[in-house]
Amino acid sequence: MTRTAILVLLLCLGAVQLQAQKAPKIRASETGWEFGIRTQGDKEIKSITIYNDGDELLKIHDIKVTCGCVKAEMKQREIEPGKSTELELVLTTYNTVGSIQKHCYLYNNDPKMPQLVLTVRGEIRGDWELEKTQLNFGSCEAGMTYEQTVRVLHRRGEKLELRSYESVDPNLEISATPFSETVKEEQVDEISGAKRMVDTVVKGWILKVKLLDSAPAGPFAAAVAVKSSHRLTPLQNLMVYAKLEGPVTIQPLGKMHMGRVFEGAQARRSLKINIDDGNGYMVTGVTVDCPAVEVRITEVDPGRTWDVEFVVTGRKGDGNMNETAVINTSHPLQPVIKIPIDWVCRPPVPGRQGP
Repeated sequence: MTRTAILVLLLCLGAVQLQAQKAPKIRASETGWEFGIRTQGDKEIKSITIYNDGDELLKIHDIKVTCGCVKAEMKQREIEPGKSTELELVLTTYNTVGSIQKHCYLYNNDPKMPQLVLTVRGEIRGDWELEKTQLNFGSCEAGMTYEQTVRVLHRRGEKLELRSYESVDPNLEISATPFSETVKEEQVDEISGAKRMVDTVVKGWILKVKLLDSAPAGPFAAAVAVKSSHRLTPLQNLMVYAKLEGPVTIQPLGKMHMGRVFEGAQARRSLKINIDDGNGYMVTGVTVDCPAVEVRITEVDPGRTWDVEFVVTGRKGDGNMNETAVINTSHPLQPVIKIPIDWVCRPPVPGRQGP
């Protein structure tokens, strides 16, 4: 091979290698958006510049965001080498409350970064919200009453009514008292992004939650539905937990779900009551104040174990039913125990027998 031919071959190989090295290179002006603290109902737009630092055309194939409260808009999906375009992140807070950390994914043809990830992080405070969404009474002795409080906060000046605060569990008692106070809160300047502390008047209600002495021994969990006149988020739930210890135990523990009962048909469920301290205490009665429920008690182990069967008869027009089974014992620590019981009554289905 002549010297000239070798030189031509080397030049061709170099050109091919140079062409192979050409590629788009994606870069963002920021790694994400720290929007700080916003109030429910706010809307804000953040622009992030997307650059093509490579030497081939950059193509954005798809954009996805892992949050319904943030939308990504990008008018130009192809970026020439050395050029840039704007990615707009639109935050809407109407249906979102609490701390969020979500991600925006830009799928593109950069071979080294085919998926550019931007993080969106901040806190959205509701016009109204529960100061905490859980109350945990911890380990408690059954047969006694315990009390904790949680505040319902109303930050904005619009009129807000606290319409109800209730639980289907008969072992919780809830009351509400209004309050008002001035607190220091962080505020972010919309133009400069600077943070400062300002005086804010916070109003609301103090919910007093009582766990009654009728709660059965064992793990306790129940929900309190807190409802307001707020147009966007009228309902918030407060979960209440406890671990109750006592000599009278019930299995299975918790609400007695009878399920669906057709009109004229019956549904049956059973529970077992144990009194373990060996002092001869008795189950003196089990009642449900509803004519659709029949209760049958069988003493399995004298002075120690009882089986209780609940028989529900579907009655026309009953619909969704929530009742309370009251268990009476001769034990001084747990003389009354209450168990929620529910079922749904429906019209019969043609050709179907029983529940």
